[in-house]
Amino acid sequence: MAEAGFTILLMAIVPIIIKGLSANPYTIGLCRLGMAIVFGFFVLRVPRYAGQLSAKQWGVLALIGIIFGAHWLTYFIAIKTATPSIAVLGTSSYGIHLIGLGWLFLGRKPGPIDAVAVTLAVIGNLLVIPEFSLANSTTPGLLWGILSGFLFALLPILHQRNSTIPNNLRAFGQFLFALPVFLIFLPQANWDLSTMEWGGMVYLGLGGTLLAHSLWVRVTTRLNPAVSSLVLYMLTPTTMLLSFLFLDEAMPWQKLAGAALIVGANLSGIIARWRKGSLG
Repeated sequence: MAEAGFTILLMAIVPIIIKGLSANPYTIGLCRLGMAIVFGFFVLRVPRYAGQLSAKQWGVLALIGIIFGAHWLTYFIAIKTATPSIAVLGTSSYGIHLIGLGWLFLGRKPGPIDAVAVTLAVIGNLLVIPEFSLANSTTPGLLWGILSGFLFALLPILHQRNSTIPNNLRAFGQFLFALPVFLIFLPQANWDLSTMEWGGMVYLGLGGTLLAHSLWVRVTTRLNPAVSSLVLYMLTPTTMLLSFLFLDEAMPWQKLAGAALIVGANLSGIIARWRKGSLG
């Protein structure tokens, strides 16, 4: 659990740095993934394990990587469009998405607690948004975050079902096959950054990507999916606190109340499905 807590801290710093950079989401993604792939190839001892995989397993890694890349892209856009807090609140909707995914793919019909969780999450989102209009930055930022949360909800399921692939290779595969998602936007990347901003990029690539996500792959593989989901929800208050301290992001009572409802709704849904045996 200490390893999981350290990983959450590494991840919470990421949106704070992203918001402060002049680099756009495409530049950030290309730099993070490029550094993670180059250093990860050696640090994660990829040559030692790569030859053990079948063509089917490489296909699984490609699927995980593409979903991971799309999750990242939408998350970065959410941060740049709104604020770190709004982005992480939108992404935290993955617990609600798990309810829909379980119904769609596993035939698990939502129960009364699920309905309450969805209702609370909707109310929480309405509190966070000052006005439901694409003209303000909060609404589109939250919507991008919710889409990112949906994509993120798919990843623990895929990692659990493919735990026979070594952790190191699944972490590296995430980075390698996410890269094409960002390469599509290579012409739109901006590289004119200050020395301090390049320092931030180094942290994003090595600390916030290679180290944090390699640790999280190991955490989600070892822990029950419900437990890892509960631990991950510490990312929301941690990010909000860091954004308040370092970016002077306003925290009116509506945002705090909405955040509490969103997080509480998702946690209640996860706990309910855990008790039913639907998770882990």
